[in-house]
Amino acid sequence: MINFKTQVVVDFGSVYINSNHSKMFEVKNSDSISQIFKTERYSERPKLDCGFRMTPSVSPAVKPGGSFKFKVEFSPKVPNFNCSDYFIVEHLYGNHCTIFTKATVKGSECSLSCRQIQMICSSEKKKAVKKFEIRNNGGCTVRFQFTIDNSNSCVKLEPYQGSIQPSKNLYITVTYTPTSHISYFKRIFCLVTYHDPISLDIYGMWSKKDSSIVNFDNIPVHSNSYQSFMNNVMCIGKRDELPLISLDKYVFDFGCCVPKRQTQLSFSVTNNYNTKLTVIWNRGKNSRSLTFSPLLVFTYWKPYCM
Repeated sequence: MINFKTQVVVDFGSVYINSNHSKMFEVKNSDSISQIFKTERYSERPKLDCGFRMTPSVSPAVKPGGSFKFKVEFSPKVPNFNCSDYFIVEHLYGNHCTIFTKATVKGSECSLSCRQIQMICSSEKKKAVKKFEIRNNGGCTVRFQFTIDNSNSCVKLEPYQGSIQPSKNLYITVTYTPTSHISYFKRIFCLVTYHDPISLDIYGMWSKKDSSIVNFDNIPVHSNSYQSFMNNVMCIGKRDELPLISLDKYVFDFGCCVPKRQTQLSFSVTNNYNTKLTVIWNRGKNSRSLTFSPLLVFTYWKPYCM
């Protein structure tokens, strides 16, 4: 029940995105004649649609001593945001009451059961399969998609996209089928609606024997920020045997570049084998933005700078 010349607060508290909520408030006619009440949004406030609605806009005639209930509806549209708005309820004589609506909107709450997966293959084990969970810890349905092309990769995720109901989990199957006997690394991201991307590191190895050949000494600390993931890519590993060739660095950050201005970074290639090797880069001639020079490298048992 509200009295005029006062302010009433309608607080929806903390709610999830893409949900619908409503609350009622009652207006009493304290006059000696029938009154018609009408509602409208406070016109002096900037027009920002936060998702609040008040219905109906006009009440039927309310007899003296009677009352009428208005409904405030809220459908949040912006995640992780404090929403507020003002409405005015007035009657024929111009007296009015201010309705202040507010709510805190929460986005999706999602997590992965692991952030690194190590896949080991050998001559006896041509394919490695593992599973992990994607968890919906919140109160709204989440839609996800992994940044991987199942049709053109030795690593496949099934399902790689879909939706998860509130407080439910979904198992994701990872299949690693190597096409060569070299180490494999790929960082993919799980894109979730109304949530920061979640990174997942996949390591693929080939072993002469069916055992784990890599022990990670320095697992990178993951950041929840998509923009800063490049700071946490590197890690240190121990292998029973060295790869045929290795680079002195594997991450190349060109930073903020000026269009049509060439930017160069150098690195070295080391031949870890006891004979001469030839390295050919598969990008260069057909790439308009990224080139390697030289494209053909003959390496001996020593570093070769590029």
